[in-house]
Amino acid sequence: MKGRYYRHTNPLEISSSNSPSYGWKSMLVAKDLLKKGLRHTIGSGYNTRVWFDQWIPTQTPRLVKDNGTWRDPKLYVNHLIDHSTGEWRMDLIQNICDPGEISLIQSIRPSRSIKADGFCWTHTKSGLYTVKSGYELATLEKSERCVAVCSRLAERHCRNERACPRCGGDEETINHLLLECPPAVQTWALSDIPSIPGQFPSKSLLENFDFLLFRATAKGVSTQRLIKFPWIAWYLWKSRNDKLFNGVEISPLDSLLKASQESDEWCVAQEVVSAGKARESTATVNREEMMESHKPRCQVDPSSATNQATFGGGFVLDQEDGNSILGSFGRNQVLSPIHAEFQSLLWAMGNSLRLGQESMHFESDCLQMVKLIEEEEYWPSLASELDEFFHLRSLFTLFFLSFIHREFNSRAYFHSKDARMKNSEFFHVNIFVHPGLAQVNPPGPV
Repeated sequence: MKGRYYRHTNPLEISSSNSPSYGWKSMLVAKDLLKKGLRHTIGSGYNTRVWFDQWIPTQTPRLVKDNGTWRDPKLYVNHLIDHSTGEWRMDLIQNICDPGEISLIQSIRPSRSIKADGFCWTHTKSGLYTVKSGYELATLEKSERCVAVCSRLAERHCRNERACPRCGGDEETINHLLLECPPAVQTWALSDIPSIPGQFPSKSLLENFDFLLFRATAKGVSTQRLIKFPWIAWYLWKSRNDKLFNGVEISPLDSLLKASQESDEWCVAQEVVSAGKARESTATVNREEMMESHKPRCQVDPSSATNQATFGGGFVLDQEDGNSILGSFGRNQVLSPIHAEFQSLLWAMGNSLRLGQESMHFESDCLQMVKLIEEEEYWPSLASELDEFFHLRSLFTLFFLSFIHREFNSRAYFHSKDARMKNSEFFHVNIFVHPGLAQVNPPGPV
């Protein structure tokens, strides 16, 4: 396909093709959707154009903003990187980019190796595309509920009939299907969710769901009674389809019984999960007691808030002689909490090496990060962070990374939180706590 359709470019830049096949035309239908969610990840920078590719690390991919000077159309991101040091050429960036872009560019870690640039999908944590996330993006701008009732299908010219296939009513809307159709009315009446004249059920779908989700609880209806309503709505939809496609009429009582059964099974499953988590917590406590002797060790943690321009990171490095080295920093805000976790770990790893600690047991309360590294999953959204991690790990003679529960990581957490509250860029590493940080002896186990 490359030889025929995009020999000297890539599929995202194809506008037309000569006598394209049906399969190729079908694939290109998704091009505009992909371009809305794809962002270039920077490796060497040789494959990403500064002014024409979306590489700025924001939730919605976009182009970099200039500062009003002339834009060289042949400028690539690799021109902005000092490849001898692996650092950004800040003098050049400041000369051509809008000042507001500086911190965003600095949050990207160029690859130390000559690694090709890639892509990440910004609508998943991992950066990998999923059909579910693509569908959600495609329907993001639609405020209406996407249920294929007859009136909706008629509006989209998919059918001519608007009548309800179950009761013969003139108009099958979503509200009619779930709350106004006679079998639906009977189903709700048989349930223990109370009907309140003028409030529930009503002619407005929005008001009905507002009642079920919020106002019913305020009126004293117990959560245990309300918890069944999603299953009731689901079985009303299934019963309607059984009537339409199979000619089978499901009674309101049968619909309610099936909904109640599945709701009860779900509640039991949640209790099993909670019990499992409690056992896991106990196992974690015992594990932490066993690991107390694993020194030197370095506990790390970040602290971030979406409304702040910076986030904080902290570490506590316990040495074999019983002394501890404390570190904290403030940096420009990053794209997500997992990025903050990685940057805090990388900073702690770098400082451990600078302090001559080439054998270290790192501990983090971010299970997602620990599992990601253990299983060596491919997350395009963390491409540069993972590249830096593997480089730093190779410099240790012995390296371990394990998960600990949050309560055992309280010292690193309090240092990172206090660092975040300074709301500025700084870093500090010392055997003593920095005088500008308020929390000297945070509570909790050590």
